[in-house]
This record gives sequence, C-alpha cells and structure tokens, in this order.
Amino acid sequence: MIKTDNINFGNMFVVGFEGTELNTDLAKQLKELDPAGIIFYDCNIESREQVKKLIQDLKDLLGKNLIVSVDQEGGKVQRLRKISPNLPSLLSIGKLCSEQEDASLIRQHTQLLAADLKDLGFNFVFAPCLDLNTSLENPIIGTRALHHDCKEVIPLIETIIQVFRDFGIGCCAKHFPGHGPTNKDSHHDLPHINLDQMNYMGHLSPFLEAIEECVPAIMTAHVLIDVEDISDGSALCSTHPVSLSRDFIIDDLRGSYGFQGLVISDEITMKALSEYGNYQELSLDMIYAGNNLIIWNTNLGDALKTANYLNGMKNKYHNLQACYFASIGRIFEFYRYLVPPHSQLPELDLAMLQDNMLNAAADAIEFNTPVETLQEYFASHEQELAQKNTAIVLLSHPKLEEAEFREVFGLDIYQVKDMKDFDEVFFSRYETLLLINFQSHFTEAGQRLIKKFLNLDPNVVYICADQPSKDADINLLGAAKIHYQALKQVLFN
Repeated sequence: MIKTDNINFGNMFVVGFEGTELNTDLAKQLKELDPAGIIFYDCNIESREQVKKLIQDLKDLLGKNLIVSVDQEGGKVQRLRKISPNLPSLLSIGKLCSEQEDASLIRQHTQLLAADLKDLGFNFVFAPCLDLNTSLENPIIGTRALHHDCKEVIPLIETIIQVFRDFGIGCCAKHFPGHGPTNKDSHHDLPHINLDQMNYMGHLSPFLEAIEECVPAIMTAHVLIDVEDISDGSALCSTHPVSLSRDFIIDDLRGSYGFQGLVISDEITMKALSEYGNYQELSLDMIYAGNNLIIWNTNLGDALKTANYLNGMKNKYHNLQACYFASIGRIFEFYRYLVPPHSQLPELDLAMLQDNMLNAAADAIEFNTPVETLQEYFASHEQELAQKNTAIVLLSHPKLEEAEFREVFGLDIYQVKDMKDFDEVFFSRYETLLLINFQSHFTEAGQRLIKKFLNLDPNVVYICADQPSKDADINLLGAAKIHYQALKQVLFN
C-alpha cells in the first residue's frame, strides 16, 4: 500500500504477471514491489469468477486503492474477449456516430464496457484510443481510432469520459500526442513522424479536448516527432521519444496544455525504446521526463530489480525524490476517480445494450476504409493477380457492394453466404483465392467455412478486414500478425 512517508519506486509501476491465481511466490514478489497498479493480460484471464477472485485477492494483498487495469477498447483490442461482451471497434462506432450526427452509440458502447469492467472489479481502463486513423500504412492503430477526422472525434470525447466517470472507472486517453500518422508499430520499431504545425495540431486536438473534459490520465507514446512551423520555417525536432521527453510532457502537456492528471508511459518493454538504455536507465528517463506511472508487461522480476535499483539511487540523483513525491501526490489525487460520483450506479439494460452493439457492428461502415485500401493496393497488382488466375471471395457484409471491386480489379468476385454456393469444380478454376472477411463478429459457421477453404489445393490467402483473426494471413488496418504491406510477399514471392 502506497505510503507518503516512505520512498519505494515500485509505487510508480503498473505491472503484469503470468498466471490466473495469486500463489505464494507471486504474492511475495508483489508485496515487495508494492506497485500502484496491476495490468491484466490474456494469461490472467480464464473465467469471470476466476478474474473476480484474482482481483479481490490482489486488493486484499496490496490495498483497496490498488489500480486494477486492462486494455479493453472494443474491436481488435479486447483482453477480456473470452469472458465479456464482444464490442465493435471504435472506428465502426465513430463512423456511425458521424453518419447519424448522434453520440448515442458511443454512449452505449462505453456504458456496456464500463459496466462490465465494474462487475469484474476493474477500476481503470487503458482507453479510449484518441489517435486519428490517417495513415493506411499504420500497422497498429487502424480500427482502434474513432475516425480519421479530428472534427468527428472531438464531439464524442465528453460522452466517453463522462460515462467512465459515472461508473467510477478511471480512463486513459492514448497515445499522446498522436500515433495515427505512423507507419511502424512501436511494439517492434521506433516510429518517426514528420508533420507541419497544422497537421500536428489536428492529431493533438482530441487530447486537448480530453484535457478540457478532465480526463484523469493520458498515456505517452513511444514515437519521435518532428514538427515544422510553416509560418517561419522553424522546427521542433525531438531527440527522444515523447515518453522520454520533458519537452513534450513537462513543457507541453503540463505547461502549455494545463493537464493535471496522471501521465502514464506506454509499456517500458516495447522495442521502440531498445536503443535508449536498459530498464533502469529508461525508468530514470521516464520519471525525469514527467511520467507518473510506468507500465510493465509480465516481466515482474525486471520491474522488481528496477525498483530496487531506483530505491538505492534515491539520494544520488538530483531531484529524483521530488519527482517521486510529485507522482505519488497525483496518484492519491487520482483515487477520487475510483468512486462513482453518485451513490448508485446507473441502471442499464445490459442485454439491450449488447444487442444494440451487435446490430451496430452489422451496420458498421468501417469496411469502407479496407475497401479503399484494397482498391489502392490490389489495383497496383492487377496484372500479377490476373496472371495467377485469381478470384476474390468475400465473406459478405450486409452493406458491401461487389461492384466496388469489379470496377477496380476486373477479377472474378464471389460473395459467400452458404457453402452450397461452391463445389470442387469451382475451386479447380483458380490458382489463387483471396478470401476476405468483412464480418465484425465472426460466427462458428464462418470459421468452419474458412477452415474448408484453407484445406483446399489453391493458394488461399485469408485476409481479415476489420477485427483480426489469429488464423489470418493478413490483417488490414492494424495487425497482430501480418500487415497488408505483406500482401506482395504472400502473393508474388
């Protein structure tokens, strides 16, 4: 439990661990580290009752104010997918809200998410993702973003933050100051963004709106950013990623923009930071840069070693203790978000909300961007596709028009609704089949269908266009496995 009269830099960590229960060895490590928070990963999630018990055991061990967090956005990022309602991506909901000029869907989306988190015992969520979906080459954001236009995102932010506040769930706007224009995934590489001042302010504006709405936490991104002022030709060229930069955190986020909440680093374990030092050096840089909490993955042992190192250096590094106490003060201030402002939680018809989300997913227009992407990239390879005698097979979306593809590719295109539509004669006609799934919620029947395709002789390339699938060869707009940039390698090498 965090105490104001004792320095322990583990208090500035949010850590993960392996396993689904609190055993003796794990409890001993956690008690020694005494972290501010725990982050849940897939390896911690087995069933609803198991998660509830684990959370209660952690709070009994580390204190009732323990921050218990998870990445749960909807769409491709849902750590609780196995035990919770399957939520549509933010892009699908954001675009529908824009089309309808109504924020009710994002309110329902956030209510269902917040109510589920509350029931399980979580009090903090690493959402919403306020990056803009502006780059087709972005391998990590994509459908996690609400929209590509900041003007469509800003009107939704108040609703999201207010719903989380109503439930006593702390939320975190990420990834400051915008991960949308990157073409690299910071889990694997360090993205470098070059923007003029106007475009930079566009990506920054959702975060400024979140600050206006008193968002309790903001996550800093592992990105290098160069910003050119087109009025006088001057440029801000970052020498360190934003997550390690006082210029962006202390001077801009705190000073210029007036943010008073928690500043949280993205995971310290991500490879984007590998050239900037070991965990001890990175932690020092993050603390001096102005991060109040540092997120680790499941490498609890590394977190414990780093905390012990920092504890031993607290009198040797200038202002390190001052940074620590400033962060602890902000953590204590954050605790007020862990209690709903009202004595009673909002009453919701959760079954109705879930049905509404399923209907919204079916009606989502998020497939428009993958269609544009496919048009752009497939069209440039039309000749090679024709030479390989290629057909496109669509797991049909209720709003998808075949004509959009036919006009661009000139290839045979089929929409699949029933296996009766095809036989072995059909499959013998083609050398390559591009199987594209546009379904936001993939049914068991659809899974069986794909398995049948993948067992056939033709070269079948399975492409998932919205929510990623572990079985997919290519996932469009932000992949856990292979980005659409791999299309040439899969098809033509």
